[in-house]
Formats: sequence, structure tokens, C-alpha cells
Amino acid sequence: MDAASAHNSPGASTLDALAAADSAGIRLRGSLVNANLAAYVVLGLAAFQWLLIVISHCVVQRRYVRRRAFVDRPAEDYPGVTIIRPVKGVDLGMQRTLESSFCQEYPGPLEILFAAEDPDDPAIEVINEIIGRYAKINARVLVGKDNVGINPKVNNMLKAFDQAQHDLLWICDSNVYTDPGTLRRSVDLLLDNKRLGVIHHVVFSEAPATFAAMLDNA
Repeated sequence: MDAASAHNSPGASTLDALAAADSAGIRLRGSLVNANLAAYVVLGLAAFQWLLIVISHCVVQRRYVRRRAFVDRPAEDYPGVTIIRPVKGVDLGMQRTLESSFCQEYPGPLEILFAAEDPDDPAIEVINEIIGRYAKINARVLVGKDNVGINPKVNNMLKAFDQAQHDLLWICDSNVYTDPGTLRRSVDLLLDNKRLGVIHHVVFSEAPATFAAMLDNA
């Protein structure tokens, strides 16, 4: 028995080695299958994301880029609007973006309030220069700091809310350029649909200069 056992040991070792190699091969094939499956999932998600981008681009071109015609109604039917622009520091192209509020083709009363926290904010000089060129428009800078919550922009705008002359408010960031007909078209929608209480404008970035800006633009 001992001799037979000794004689069969090499064969048993070989079988064990083959079994171990086969098991390793199965694990390797399983890992490759899992890796391929993960790659297909990632590629599928990426393709789906780009499909959504293409579809959204087509929807935007169809729905937003084509401007609606103005509604033909008397100027006195348009309610007064207060535009609130919170500022902090000087943004890229700030003069162009802020000046777009003064160029709105709106037949009703218009007020523009700029909200700043720091009296030494360099944006105030840019704003005052623009106000000086549009003396007929009711526009002013409000300076002061309120602390009513954790959102610094809301804290900055609170003084403008309190001092606004009109009930209809348009909040617009300092780095946003608005087309001259944006306000009138928005108010037209409000006047035509009494169930409508809030309008949100879709913001598009233009001329992205960095990769991050390109991703944000997408």
C-alpha cells in the first residue's frame, strides 16, 4: 500500500495542478467577462448622455432660440417691473451683461436695483458709469449687509426686495446677458395665463474658454 501510494502521488499532484489551473482560468475568464460588461455599460451610458445632449439641443433650438412675437397690447396694460441684480466683484464682460437690463424693450414702468454688500466693491463703479448713460431709467445701487440665512446671495438681495417699487420682480445674476425682448415676452406670458406665477429663464453659456466651461456649456 505504501509503495502504491508513493507511486500514485505524482499523478495526484498533476491532477491537483490541472484543477487549480482550470479554476484560475475560470476566474480569469470571469474577470474578463466582468470587465467587458463594465466597459459596455460605461459606453452605453456615455452614448445615452450624448443622445440626451443632442435631443436637448434640438429642443432648445426649436423652443427657445426662435423668439416669440410680441403681443399687441397697449403700453398701459403692462405692469411695473423691478429688475434685481446682485453683484459681488467684477465679472467677465460685466458692463455688457448689466447694460442689457437698460436695453429692455419694455413699454411698462421699469426699475433696476443693484445690490452690493461692500461699499468698496469695484462693481459699483461699473454700475454707476452705466447708470450715468441711461439717466431716464430709474436705476440705483443699494449697499448694505443683511444676515437672514445661510445663502449669501439672498442676504445680499434682501434690501432690494424691501425697497422694490413694483410687485413684479425679475432676479438676474450679474453675469447674465438678456436679449432686449426677454422681459416683454415674459410679462406677455404672465398676462396671458393667469395661472402662471413664476417664469424661469434657461441660461446658456457662450464662448467657453476652458474645458470646464465647455462641459458646463454642454
